[in-house]
Amino acid sequence: MAQQNRFLPITETVWPYRGSDQQSHYGEAMIEIAYTKRRIAKCVNYSDLIDDKSLLDRANRDAAALRALNAINNDTLFQKNLTSLKIRGKQAFACANIEQTLVTRLISKNIKANYKIRVQNRNTIIKNLISSLRESSPYNIHRFDIESFFESVNREKLFAKLMNDDRCSRQTLLLIYQLFEQIKAQGIFGLPRGIGLSSTLSELALHDFDSVIKQQKNIFFYARFVDDIILITSPELQKGEVIELLETNLQFDLKLHKVGKKISHHNISKASDKNSLKNAALERLQYLGYVFSVFNNSTQSDKILGISRRQLKIDICEEKVEKIKSRLISSFTNHISNSTAPGSFDLLEMRIRALTGNYIINDPSTNISIKTGIYYNYSEKNNRVQCPLKELDAFLRGLLFSGHHQLSLRIQSKISLDKRRKLIGYTFTDGFYNARLHFLKHDDLRKIKEVWKK
Repeated sequence: MAQQNRFLPITETVWPYRGSDQQSHYGEAMIEIAYTKRRIAKCVNYSDLIDDKSLLDRANRDAAALRALNAINNDTLFQKNLTSLKIRGKQAFACANIEQTLVTRLISKNIKANYKIRVQNRNTIIKNLISSLRESSPYNIHRFDIESFFESVNREKLFAKLMNDDRCSRQTLLLIYQLFEQIKAQGIFGLPRGIGLSSTLSELALHDFDSVIKQQKNIFFYARFVDDIILITSPELQKGEVIELLETNLQFDLKLHKVGKKISHHNISKASDKNSLKNAALERLQYLGYVFSVFNNSTQSDKILGISRRQLKIDICEEKVEKIKSRLISSFTNHISNSTAPGSFDLLEMRIRALTGNYIINDPSTNISIKTGIYYNYSEKNNRVQCPLKELDAFLRGLLFSGHHQLSLRIQSKISLDKRRKLIGYTFTDGFYNARLHFLKHDDLRKIKEVWKK
């Protein structure tokens, strides 16, 4: 009963009795992966193997898992402070050691299993959104995001939910409690951004919210990617009503942003079968790296059951184009600073190859391959007029050959003409339209991305 009392300051709830069959008071069988050395060792993933080559040896993985298990049994796993770092300019954190990393992954797996949490894939969201936007009937589009998502989650209320729901084992709850106590001691607000378990807990915080919103009448489409929310509703459901609906159902002290670049509302009229003279887009919507131009006319080339669908132009959003330009500049400035270092040009070429093309990320622990890059990240793009890819190609040419910009002149002084001609052979248009695929090693990928994080 000693462990039981440790939870009372947070929840003022006594531990529910649970028999050996691990049935929750909901009557559902609990799904828990046991906290054993073997199960903890299975939580080692490809990023761990890249960061620490010693973990390629199974004996070392087992040793790390055993240390983690001993720390669990001795209640010392979360005694060390989380490591502070920056991710895209925001305060973030990482686990203090491999032991914390492995156990938080196992906690995350158990929460996902017991609450049936399935994070929706970005590509799936985009495909379903496109299908809804092509509808010729009138509708409204509403986009929101949640204010300071991770930092705003009320940990006490979230832990109380975990306790009251009684879906997770005592061990899982005890570990979460110990982590929360360490977070509190460090003065961290909400959930520490950057840790995988925080992502799982934030999904849990919105799990019921998602279910309620999806069941509402007059909502044709709903999706959420982390804190980025989009809804397509009937024209009768106005902006104020949607805001009230969302705010009423948000829990754990979460709030919507009222203004900002991710907040938008669009009233889309019924699509006409007659093409307008200028064929002007009614609205431009940005979501998950794309910009969607929604037109007020149908297209004869796209029909379902004889009904023409709305014309929709899809492209890479300006923010992502500027991000790619920034990465190009960072790649060149890094080379300028290290041009005499062995392999500096080879590293620059790999960075240009990765930016303009596509590559495969292999997870050696699961043997799963993921394709990513300029095509696979924006495969739904269908616009060729005033294409951002051509803009990016022109930008790269300017960096390599312009005689009017200081950075270009510095690049030319450090890279020979032959080498610059080699680099200009990599283009964004070729990488996208031919889905140009390059094979890069994990160590190379880590080196490639180092300067892009700054």
